[in-house]
Amino acid sequence: MTRRARIRRADDGFSVIELLLAIALVGAVVIASGAFFSSSFGAWMKGRELADQQQNARFVLEWTVRRLRLAGHGVAAGPGFTVTTDSIAFDADLNADGTAERYRFCLDTTTGVIREQVDAQVSSLCTSGAPLTSRGVHPLRIIRLIFSTYDGFENPNPPPTSVARVHMDLGLDSNRNGIDDTSSGADVAIAMDATVRNR
Repeated sequence: MTRRARIRRADDGFSVIELLLAIALVGAVVIASGAFFSSSFGAWMKGRELADQQQNARFVLEWTVRRLRLAGHGVAAGPGFTVTTDSIAFDADLNADGTAERYRFCLDTTTGVIREQVDAQVSSLCTSGAPLTSRGVHPLRIIRLIFSTYDGFENPNPPPTSVARVHMDLGLDSNRNGIDDTSSGADVAIAMDATVRNR
């Protein structure tokens, strides 16, 4: 082959097969990159959602703890606790108007949120009252709320006027099956204690 023929062959460009092969290779790289970033983004979103749900649960528990610490404030007869497995009620004058209000925290099993009922909203049902949720976070369904009370000597279930500490145990349905799987670790369990200051 002469030098002129070699130069002319180099000017001919790419063949169709070479172009198709290049497009196929670029497509494979794009698809592989997309799958990698998609799975990474999905894992990041799940982690963020779990962190948001735990933040929401901590907010609910911290709000309840702050209220429980002030149980009996401004009430001569004391807090007057009423405790069931998934609710707690007490008296306090938290708005400092000179009149004690009844506060109740309970688990609304229909919606899976904890509600705070005040005075007229307090009932044996947990369908009224403000739901406790952190702003901007769609709360994960709460499937368990257990209140336990102790006196100053750590004896369980003391009389209503002798409650010194309240233990709260909350379970989040993180695997979304509607069953309390906190004992097996499939669901998230968070616990917190509140020491009653005004008894």
